[in-house]
Order: sequence, then C-alpha cells, then structure tokens
Amino acid sequence: MAASRLVLGAGLVLAVVYPIVLQLGGYPFYQTIGFLVLLNAMLGIGWNVIGGWTGQFDFGPQVFFAVGAYVAALLFIHVGLSPWLGMPVAVLVAMLICAVVTYPLTRLRGHYFAISTVAIWMIAQPIGATWELINGSRGLFIPVETGQSTLRAIASLQFAGRTKALGYYYAALALFLLALGLARLVERSKLGFYFRAIRDDQEGAEGIGIDSRLYKVIARCITAGVFAAGACSTASGPSPSFPSRSWI
Repeated sequence: MAASRLVLGAGLVLAVVYPIVLQLGGYPFYQTIGFLVLLNAMLGIGWNVIGGWTGQFDFGPQVFFAVGAYVAALLFIHVGLSPWLGMPVAVLVAMLICAVVTYPLTRLRGHYFAISTVAIWMIAQPIGATWELINGSRGLFIPVETGQSTLRAIASLQFAGRTKALGYYYAALALFLLALGLARLVERSKLGFYFRAIRDDQEGAEGIGIDSRLYKVIARCITAGVFAAGACSTASGPSPSFPSRSWI
C-alpha cells in the first residue's frame, strides 16, 4: 500500500512538473502531446465503465463527446457562459440523451448491442453535418479574447500566447484526476459491484434482483458524462491557424 502511494505521488509530481520543463525549454508541442494523452486517458476511464466493468461493447461514445463540445460551445457563444459552468450542463444533456437512446437498446445483448451503438453515431453524423443550429459541417467558431490575466484565462478556459499549450495541459490534467477519482468511487460502490455482476453473469445478477437494463443505462450514462466533460476542455481550444479563434 505504501509503495503504491509512493508511485502514485511520484507520478502526480511528474505530471505537474513535466510541462514546466518543456515550457522553459521552448517545446510547447510536447505539452500538446501531454494534453492529448491525458484527454484520451480520461476517455478510456469513461469507456471502461460500460465496456470493462459492465461488459457491454460500446462503439458510439463519441456521439456524447460531440454533444458535450457543442453544448459548451453554444452556451459560451450565445449566453457567454464559461466552459467551466457550461460543463455540468453539457454533462447533464449528454447523460439525458444517452438515457433516452440507450434504454431501448438494452434489450439487445453481446454483438447485437455493439452493432446498435454503431448505428447511433451513423445516425448522429448526418444530423450534425446538416443541423444549422451548430453550423453544420462548417463548425462553430469561438472568438478568443487575448491579453487576459492568468486568472481570467483559467476562468474562461481560453489560453493564448506562449502559455496556451501549458494552460490546456493543466485543464486536461485536472479533468483526468477528476475522472480517476470518480471511477474509484464508482468501482467501490454498490454500482460497481452491480456492473461487474452483470458482466460476469447477467442471468445470475437478474436472479438476485439486479435490474440489468437499468444498470446498463446508468453505466453508459456515466460513460457519456465523462466523454462530455472531456469535450468541454476542447470546446474552446485555440485553433493553430487562427490565434484569435477556436473551433469545433
């Protein structure tokens, strides 16, 4: 136990110090690599809830990543809501949509369920490409305010200049640690035991009173929430081509 805590502490220190060394050395590109690694690790944690613990292969969670990004971006553009405040709304919307579309699919098992999740993103793709509310395939452009103080940049999740990559790296690190903590809580809770019981023996789990359809929906909604939260860290990410704009 002490050794694992020591390794965990060393890893956390390394994750915090890693981008500062690169910033001093003038290598912001590797900070962006770190951002992408943390973001994908966070999404992996989210997918593990439905795919690993519950044993349901889900090939459509990217739909909820898109929902999170667009909801946060629309709230920022039309309401002026900070991505940090838009994030809970985006997560809630993604989880509600997930619950509505997933419950009918829980009658399916195995590869039939997996194929149905593929159908979800195949249906969502043309909708997203033609829906004028989100500007269709042209995407949304978000004005980035330059010359902000550090605190204001953190509050608006809009970093610019030399510290741009550094700011987004730490935002991704914070969300990754939040997802890791959430996963630990779920794993050790009643939910975690129910998820694994469904994965190991669905008929046996139902025999002792576990509603497999309900808990599959809950598991996938948790996955959707994590994906939506991860998307919020990219919804106002600066464009490499237009320093004063960002896009999704």
